[in-house]
Amino acid sequence: MSNTRDHNETIIRWLNGELSEDEFANFKKSDGYAQYKAILDETDSWSVQPLDMAASYKKLMDKRGSGEVKVIAWYQTSAFRVAAVLLMLLGALIYFTVDSSAIVKYKTDLAETLEVMLPDSSQVYLGPASFLSYDREAWDDVRQIDLEGMAYFEVTHGNPFEVSFGQGTVVVHGTAFEIKSFDDYASVTCYDGKVEVVAGDSSVMLTRGKGVKINLRYKMRAFDFQNSRWSENSTRFNQAPLSVVLSSLAARFGVSVTSDEVDTKRTFTGAFTHSSLEDALNTVCTTMGLTYEKNGDTVILQ
Repeated sequence: MSNTRDHNETIIRWLNGELSEDEFANFKKSDGYAQYKAILDETDSWSVQPLDMAASYKKLMDKRGSGEVKVIAWYQTSAFRVAAVLLMLLGALIYFTVDSSAIVKYKTDLAETLEVMLPDSSQVYLGPASFLSYDREAWDDVRQIDLEGMAYFEVTHGNPFEVSFGQGTVVVHGTAFEIKSFDDYASVTCYDGKVEVVAGDSSVMLTRGKGVKINLRYKMRAFDFQNSRWSENSTRFNQAPLSVVLSSLAARFGVSVTSDEVDTKRTFTGAFTHSSLEDALNTVCTTMGLTYEKNGDTVILQ
């Protein structure tokens, strides 16, 4: 009960904008944050039609015949505002209490990343424009993650841990690894321990320093990489189509990249920094022999 009370107080303080930066950072990692945020965004879009005060007053006076009556719109009272917040909070709490099997979802926008703490203390660093979900009720039996986009995982030992993405599935054996999943390309790199990658009818076991690329036909191609540690400050590729690299760069910095005059089927091996858009563009363009121009939030490659 104490934990529930503390959690409720945290939600109320969040609604009032009273959380510190550290408290808000921890609250964002909680299972319910994404759903609470969605509910709050929805209520922000609500609108109440304005009350015609003069017409209402006249109607009331006609019925009363005479007398001074002070009309106060119900939606203008402080009590209503407090009740509205509490009702939204109560609805959210009821939703999470009744729907205990609800799927927990995390989503990032362009230029946004998110650190997620899973129920078993495994950590996920969700990349920009990515989506992750899992079933909290089934978690103790089967640790199953669905991923769209990019994420780095540090998994604790325990029951089987699987990550499903567009081109296949990763079966984890206690490890640290990264998945990049796009519409027509995916890669899995292992930084510690080992993982089994399953795509179509094929599978391959990866150990530290090993990776695999997967195409639309579920064909896998293994590769080695030198960097032994994953970094949240850069994005690395090994013979990835330039189109994938540019999509990742655009998502990372929240820009639009135009490459009509460029052969985006060429492959890129290397990494671009997250420190600045200019540094990232210079790295990719220098490696690929390209130039670029910036026009607001649009980058034009030549």
